[in-house]
Amino acid sequence: MKLEYVIENEQSYLELTDKGRNAKKAGGHFSYLQQLASKAAIESERQKLNDEKLRLDLKNSKRIFKTYWWTFTFALISFIYVLIQIVLKLVEALK
Repeated sequence: MKLEYVIENEQSYLELTDKGRNAKKAGGHFSYLQQLASKAAIESERQKLNDEKLRLDLKNSKRIFKTYWWTFTFALISFIYVLIQIVLKLVEALK
């Protein structure tokens, strides 16, 4: 636990700091250290999951980029086909 050395009126004594009080609340020094270790493990796991997510996002964006133009071209051809069909129907209706 963290202690603070205080000298007052030629008497010296030790006083707990905030970190020491937190360690005491946590159940002692070893318990406090275990909590810190578990927080570090959780943060490490969170970082690994985040890295994995970013890797998969990058892989997915590459796949989408490769297939985007095929999809766009197919949609454009379909749009032109529909426009031609509409024009033909209007011309046929006007006859």
